[in-house]
Amino acid sequence: VLISTAAAAQVGGSSGSDWSGRVLTVNVGGRLFRTTARLLRTAPFFDSMLRHIEDGHLGTTVDDRGHFFVDRSGDLFAYVLEYLRAGRWLLGDVGADIEFVDALSREAEFYGLDRDVQIPLPRLSEYVTIWQFRDDTVLYVDCSEQT
Repeated sequence: VLISTAAAAQVGGSSGSDWSGRVLTVNVGGRLFRTTARLLRTAPFFDSMLRHIEDGHLGTTVDDRGHFFVDRSGDLFAYVLEYLRAGRWLLGDVGADIEFVDALSREAEFYGLDRDVQIPLPRLSEYVTIWQFRDDTVLYVDCSEQT
C-alpha cells in the first residue's frame, strides 16, 4: 500500500522534505502512539522506513485514518517507545516475567534494537548450588528459593 494523502501530510507531504521534528501518529497493533519522527528514527526500523518514504522509493501501510500502520504488538511497542524516550528499559513488575522479557527481546530485534540494546534479564528467585567433597565421586545439588 502506498503512502496515503493523510500519511503524506504527517511527514510533510513530499519526498526529501525535512520532517524529523514533526509529530507523527503511528498505529501499532491497533494502538495509536504520538511521537516525533526524530525519536522514531532512533530505531533502525523506523529510520529505514522514513528514509525510503522521503526518497520516494517505498510506500508504507496506513490505517483507515492515514496513520502509519505496523502489524506488531502495541502492548510491547509501548515499552520499546519508552526505551527510545528514556534510553533505558522501564519494565517495572513485568521485568520479572521471563516470557515477557523474551517477547520484548524479539520485539526489540524487529525494530532493529537487538545490536545496540540489552534488555535486563529478570532476577531469578531460585538458585542451585552444586558441590562435591574432595575425595567423593558424587555431586551434591541443593535447590533453594531466595528469600
